Amino acid sequence: MASVRQISRRIRSVQNTAKITKAMAMIAASKLRRSQDAATQGRYYANSMKEMVSNVTSQIGDEIANQPLAKHRDIKSIGVLFITSDRGLTGGLNSNLMRALDDFIVKQDVPVKIIGVGKKGIAYSRRNNLELLGDFSGIGDRPQSKDTIKVANLLIDKFNAGNVDSFFVGYSQF
Repeated sequence: MASVRQISRRIRSVQNTAKITKAMAMIAASKLRRSQDAATQGRYYANSMKEMVSNVTSQIGDEIANQPLAKHRDIKSIGVLFITSDRGLTGGLNSNLMRALDDFIVKQDVPVKIIGVGKKGIAYSRRNNLELLGDFSGIGDRPQSKDTIKVANLLIDKFNAGNVDSFFVGYSQF
């Protein structure tokens, strides 16, 4: 049987562990709040940009038909810019995206080609024998403009070369 000293030491140990656990929970909550704020800060900017582009395209009317990226052409293949995380432990984020991509591919009657951003999406595309036009991993949570320019240039190159006739973007919105 344990002595009184051992029992009291054990009680103190459990109490200290409880304090540490509570402090860790508070730190995690603070980090989560900060991450949520960072994720929602850019939303207003993105919505404003989307509205502005929509206004500009509606005003230029017939002139847009002369733009190489806006020309109408028969759809022989579709490209998907598939944006996932580089790591797991994201809850249902990646699996929901992959399920949505599966549903999208089934509905298409032309080949679907993938440009993957994030290790999980790239691995998924390879595992399911989807044609990868490009892969970008290691971009991280805060992409730099040089990263997005690389992706945009690949999209434009594949479209201009006729590898893809239409592009869609698969991503999660927080």
